[in-house]
Amino acid sequence: MPFPLSYENRIEVPFDTKKHTPDNLLKNIESSLKKADAINIQKYQNYIVFSGGIFRFWLWNWSWNSIVGVSRGIIAVEKDKDKLILKYHLNFRGMLMVVSVLVFGFFGALILENQSFSFAYKIALLGSFWIWIFGGSYLITIRRFPSLLKKMTESK
Repeated sequence: MPFPLSYENRIEVPFDTKKHTPDNLLKNIESSLKKADAINIQKYQNYIVFSGGIFRFWLWNWSWNSIVGVSRGIIAVEKDKDKLILKYHLNFRGMLMVVSVLVFGFFGALILENQSFSFAYKIALLGSFWIWIFGGSYLITIRRFPSLLKKMTESK
């Protein structure tokens, strides 16, 4: 799925047999996801599936948490010679829906009833709000998630 519904990338972790076996790496990631308030965490042989979601964090845990905007994520571990490769896939459907309803539903009703603005200006204003809120959240998440993932892989 292309932008804005999902994002995929990978990071490499230096392989140290004392610290990083694929299994203990997944255990560290699973533990870190629990601490980050992820839900529906499912660990499989070489990958983890989790849910974050803006609905879950909206009132109780609104912060700069890197998984707030992620509806569903998958983190896979692959061994490659002297390094481990972490591939991740992040889905943003929930955030897309919430931001769209908030901007076009709530703000849209307020802005569209204002008679002093032209229709084109109203649409441009709503579009700018949407890009600012959704686009900004999307960019912040994809920029911060790799560092969160690196912290997750540090041995405890």
